Amino acid sequence: MENQKLRIHPWPLGIFLFISVVVGVNMSVWWTAIQSPHQLVTKDYYAKSLVYDEIIDAQTVTRNQGWQAKLEYEHHNQHTQLQIALSDSSGQPVEGLSGSLIAYRPSNLKEDTTIELAEISPGTYQAELPQISTGLWEMTVSFHKDNNPPVYYKKYRMHISAKANNS
Repeated sequence: MENQKLRIHPWPLGIFLFISVVVGVNMSVWWTAIQSPHQLVTKDYYAKSLVYDEIIDAQTVTRNQGWQAKLEYEHHNQHTQLQIALSDSSGQPVEGLSGSLIAYRPSNLKEDTTIELAEISPGTYQAELPQISTGLWEMTVSFHKDNNPPVYYKKYRMHISAKANNS
């Protein structure tokens, strides 16, 4: 009996280490969640939910009429010019619409902006986006005839890069 050494079993140590790791990971996730800004939450969520059916109808109209839009931009020193060429299903330019562009920045609520689109030539509409940063943007384009519901509504994901010209 004197030759037997005091032996430590690994199970209690393993259980203690496992519980310590789980608690440590949970605490770090909790700390990260508290420190992160909640910028992706919209302030007027209820008003946006009320017009959701109108958006679905506008997307259906857009899909059914077969109109196509080509977006191009030029970015110079945090100043971006966006052009949209709108054509119907036969390739003819669509004229005489009033449009708007909602630029949504997924990573920063403060950079979101809404800008009116101006028709600069038949079927070509333009918007100036001042102080826009490079990176991922979600652009929502809608066109109206007079004050009627939208005849074109579509969302585009664009990556604005520092290069001068991109399509």
